[in-house]
Amino acid sequence: MKTNITRVNPAIIKSEAGQLVHSMEWFADRHPAGQEPIPVMIHPSEKLETEAHVPQTTRVITKADLSALRTDVEAFIRVLAANNSWADAESVAAGLEQNRLTAQQVIARHSRKFRRA
Repeated sequence: MKTNITRVNPAIIKSEAGQLVHSMEWFADRHPAGQEPIPVMIHPSEKLETEAHVPQTTRVITKADLSALRTDVEAFIRVLAANNSWADAESVAAGLEQNRLTAQQVIARHSRKFRRA
């Protein structure tokens, strides 16, 4: 999380967006074509300043999203601990599904699309 942001307008600025773009370029250089990574930024705001540019598929995890993720992870852990079912693959899979923590669910549920400021 970009926790050191103290400016009045916490929108994502050009240099912060540039860090994400650079990371995506690094990924593309090191991984085979055909993989579709999802660019994710942890930031206090999903708003993007006019000069800032990120890939269209970028997702932003805000403080509220991080809190919801924590709640879902804690619920998942409570169920597995209560039933002592850590070693049961079916219980783990069901818990992940129920708490929206599967690979298909976690980003969609615990992040948001950026928007222009």
